[in-house]
Amino acid sequence: FNIAGQETIYRPIVPVTALNAYGISMFSMGDVSETNASHTIIEEDPAKKTYRRIFIKNQIVIGAIIIGDTSKSPLLKTAIEQKLPLERIDCQVITIDELLELLKTIV
Repeated sequence: FNIAGQETIYRPIVPVTALNAYGISMFSMGDVSETNASHTIIEEDPAKKTYRRIFIKNQIVIGAIIIGDTSKSPLLKTAIEQKLPLERIDCQVITIDELLELLKTIV
C-alpha cells in the first residue's frame, strides 16, 4: 500500500498451520517456542492419539499446538490474535479444558 501511495502500518500476521491428513488433524498457531513462554500446559493421550499444548506468556496465550480434536482451534485463534488477558488464572493447576471454558467467557 505504501508503495502505491496509500499510507498504512504493517501489522505482522500470526503464523497458523492446519492439517487434516491420514486420519489425523493438527493445528498450530502463534509462538510455539518454549523458550519464549513463561508457562506451557501440556496434555496428551497416546491411546486417543491426542496432544495439546498451550503456550502462555505474561498471562496471555501466545501459541498452541493441537493434534487430534481441533474443534476448539477457532477459540484459541481468537485468543492468540486478540492477546486476551488470562486474569486470575493459576497456570500451574488449570487444565486445557478449563482454560478453553474460560476463553469462551471472554471471547
